[in-house]
Amino acid sequence: MSASDTPGILGVPARQLFWSVVPAADARRLGDAVRFRCEPDLPLALDRLHVVTHLCPSGLMILVAIPPEALRTLLLAALHQRRVVPDSLPPFVIEAGATEADRLALDLLVGPFEPVEAVRRRRLARITSAALLVVALAAVLVGTERRVAHGWRAIAAEHTAVDAQIAAVVPAVAGESLRADLRLVQRLRQAEEQVAAFGRRPGAMHVVDACLRRLPADSTWRISEISSDVNGLRMQGRIAAIAEAQRLQRTLAQLDISGVVLNVDQPQLSPDGTGADLTMRWTWAVR
Repeated sequence: MSASDTPGILGVPARQLFWSVVPAADARRLGDAVRFRCEPDLPLALDRLHVVTHLCPSGLMILVAIPPEALRTLLLAALHQRRVVPDSLPPFVIEAGATEADRLALDLLVGPFEPVEAVRRRRLARITSAALLVVALAAVLVGTERRVAHGWRAIAAEHTAVDAQIAAVVPAVAGESLRADLRLVQRLRQAEEQVAAFGRRPGAMHVVDACLRRLPADSTWRISEISSDVNGLRMQGRIAAIAEAQRLQRTLAQLDISGVVLNVDQPQLSPDGTGADLTMRWTWAVR
């Protein structure tokens, strides 16, 4: 069945068209400029013709041209045509390798001659595709927003759980308004300072030596026991008179050993008929 026998398809005699073919190698090499390669084969300049090109599966390019006025005349004689194609192929085009499928692909109703119905269908297809794309993007955005919101809720819940654990380990003291995490940092810094201070403390023998050097020459205090721990130094002994306890407290009120200070606590006295047992304790105080 020829194109002229198919409803909605108008077949144009091949002799009313201008033809040119470009071999596959030249078509690939020239690319978009391949039309100008065909211009010497045409009786009129390209800008004065309605031109249609078709790239065959073999790589051969076929160019068909017709004056716009001639095409309008054909369309006026046969209205409501959906396609306008050549009714046959010239022998030299067939010899170049063109087939019947290539002939049917040479539709002249393109560009300014495209049917309004085809333009509407294409526009509707584009609008439909755009609408589907918008719906798909909206669905992706909504899903992403929900995942992000869920992620933030999970993070907030995790932070709340961590704060609760910190609050249980490091409870706030009266009047303290710091958040649990900041309170933990503060406690850690205090602990670091305490550890550093402990590392700078002199040994117990240095402390005892400094204490004994400051005892008055006429002191009656006879030391019977010396002990130390992480908090300070403790010395226990016996004095002849209770009044000497106050003098020793003033004399040994503060010991400074290489920048490390020990402050004396209130002495503990156990008097009897011949004197008193005296216990003195010094605690560390870092400058």
